[in-house]
Amino acid sequence: MKHLISCFLLALIVLTALAQERGVQAIDMSGFSGYGWGTSYEFISNDMNEEGYSLISSGDRDLWYSGKLLDESIKVVYLFKDDVLTSGMWSIEDVDQESYWIINGFLRKEYNVKVKLRVKGDTLIETTMRPPDTDAVIVHKLDVANKTHVVSYYYQPGED
Repeated sequence: MKHLISCFLLALIVLTALAQERGVQAIDMSGFSGYGWGTSYEFISNDMNEEGYSLISSGDRDLWYSGKLLDESIKVVYLFKDDVLTSGMWSIEDVDQESYWIINGFLRKEYNVKVKLRVKGDTLIETTMRPPDTDAVIVHKLDVANKTHVVSYYYQPGED
């Protein structure tokens, strides 16, 4: 049993070293949609392709994919600065309050976080979340008047 645990730990160390050598190491694992902040454009592009996601469009600073979240059709957008992931967005097709509250409940449960809520009539709802122990700020916004429903993740380093 001791030998098995030693082999497992050695394998974990080797895999971590290989990941760092390949430039996969991220700034923080609290990133966006499965990738840590600082993950390279090339890595995300290659990985999403290998995973079979449908690329909608790409530019020098962004990658757009189609996807699903809680049975909602979404666009997953990875945003880069200097070739590394610094923010991301889910653009949700349904622009209604029911969809908003379903996704908002999912986010609150997933991150076990308190929220700051802003409501303006029946047309604007915005929630800001700062999940503990992460370097992320999450803004979930429904703007019925402008027909947008997005969840944005931003890299925001904590205080040292």
